[in-house]
Amino acid sequence: MPTRTILLKLCILLITLLFISCEKKDDLSSFEEDLIEVITLEATEVSLNSAYLNGKISDIGNKETGFEYADNVEFENSKIITVSESDIKELSFAKIILNLQPNQEYYYKAYYNAEYGDVKTFKTFDYPKVIINEISLKDKNTINIQGSTSSDILLLEYQIGFYFFSNKDNKQEVTVDVPTEDGFEIELDNLLFNSNYSIVPFVQIGENKNYQDTISFSTLSNFIISYVDSVDISAADSPIIIPQTTNSKLSQNCYLDAIPEFSNGFVLSSLRTEIPSNVLFAGHNNNDAKVINMDVMSKSIAWEYSFGGSDYEWIEDICIVDDGYLVLGLTYSDNEDFSFKNNESSDFFLLKLDNNGNQQWIKAYGTLKNDYPQKIIANSSDSFYLVGNSFSNNNESEINSSSSYLIEVNNQGEIIKETFYPILNGSNIITVLGSVSGDLFIGGTAHSETGNGIGSDKYLASLSQVSDNNVIWSAFLDGSDYDNISYIFESDNKLIVLGQTNSKSGDFVSNNVGGSPWIALVNLDGTIIESYIISPNSDSDLKDAKVINDQLMLIFKDKTKEKVYKVEVAF
Repeated sequence: MPTRTILLKLCILLITLLFISCEKKDDLSSFEEDLIEVITLEATEVSLNSAYLNGKISDIGNKETGFEYADNVEFENSKIITVSESDIKELSFAKIILNLQPNQEYYYKAYYNAEYGDVKTFKTFDYPKVIINEISLKDKNTINIQGSTSSDILLLEYQIGFYFFSNKDNKQEVTVDVPTEDGFEIELDNLLFNSNYSIVPFVQIGENKNYQDTISFSTLSNFIISYVDSVDISAADSPIIIPQTTNSKLSQNCYLDAIPEFSNGFVLSSLRTEIPSNVLFAGHNNNDAKVINMDVMSKSIAWEYSFGGSDYEWIEDICIVDDGYLVLGLTYSDNEDFSFKNNESSDFFLLKLDNNGNQQWIKAYGTLKNDYPQKIIANSSDSFYLVGNSFSNNNESEINSSSSYLIEVNNQGEIIKETFYPILNGSNIITVLGSVSGDLFIGGTAHSETGNGIGSDKYLASLSQVSDNNVIWSAFLDGSDYDNISYIFESDNKLIVLGQTNSKSGDFVSNNVGGSPWIALVNLDGTIIESYIISPNSDSDLKDAKVINDQLMLIFKDKTKEKVYKVEVAF
């Protein structure tokens, strides 16, 4: 056989042997990989929304390695997370999984190629719980909260806090230092008085906040309201309310036993007590103003006085003085008793009667535009404030809306000063209080087109401090309807303000009916400390308010229950 042929056959034999050797080696490698054992280890560093999954293999291979996990034992909608060769250290490997749900049980298993380890489980932490042990009132508008947290919270980086809000106030947030094993304590101060609050504890971990159940509490009022008397006005002998004057001797009786019989056409607008058995009834009969002094026990008229012109007159208020009565009203006439007037617009008038009902003098005040009186208030024995509003900024010029109008006169009706106070788009003084400094606090209404954004074209309760012709500050209580201030008192360097509201929103959100008297405590700089609805569930009218023996006494008519209430207010 030629040498060349022998060599060729040897080459073919060597190549065949080499191929068989390689094939056997691959089969052995595959067999060895099939023998690699996969072990699922316990999860570690489990937290609120993450955990480390751990596994182990018996030998190093080059197939895909990782974990499969799900929130159910059937592994429906499971997720796969793989590890790289660099993640395998001494045959062990681990991988963090994120975005887990708190307080959720998870199932997982390690795998290598198609081989899986046993199924193991872990449960993420729940959000720690803030446990409120006690909520107590430290003061009328300060609460103290003491509490603790569930034990798991000490294992996490966290912060706890509270959202708190009332029906009158926006939501506020406060956070608490990390509690110790002894718990935590926090104070919420400067809350609104007489308000219902909701408090929502929360735990914050990272950017996530977990809110817990709402807790409710109430702050106290500065006012203590006591209903001391009531009279049924639906009975046949319906009583009539008697507003009490400061110098009235009839301090205990708030109503008459029966409505007196007057002549036909008499419309009552104001009344004042004089002595225990006499009452001044003021109003108008046809177009004339009229004052009647009646002994209400015998129902006999002691005297009566009528006056007016050819147009319309109306009595707004009466002030009792030592030698008689000052009667404030409105007149449109410019003849007869008002022949000294030189215009046909409405004006203030002030009539002085002696104790027997005889006229001493009568004067008119006002501008060339319409002026509307509201009340006469004694500042001293020789100083009286006539207040209301005017549609003239002064005696000559016109403005589109009204200004608060104040005239100070002496006991002869001579003008001491005359002042206009334009407030917002129009205002009206209903009451005034003099201060020690000589400045005045004026209360009434002010017109707003927007108010607190609740509505438009409404009247706000308006309170201002004025000095000479300047408004130092103004404060407003704002609802969605008509609101006013009709009485101002001062006590302990604070103002006590009373009025009437028809609103059910804004500063009067706790009012549940159409009309209600309200009371407010105000600092001398105009900041409102508290406002309080006196009869939030009954349609009522405030009739009178005054301080008697250092006690504020209110009289209001409850139209819902058809009763007249006498109410004491302590503060």
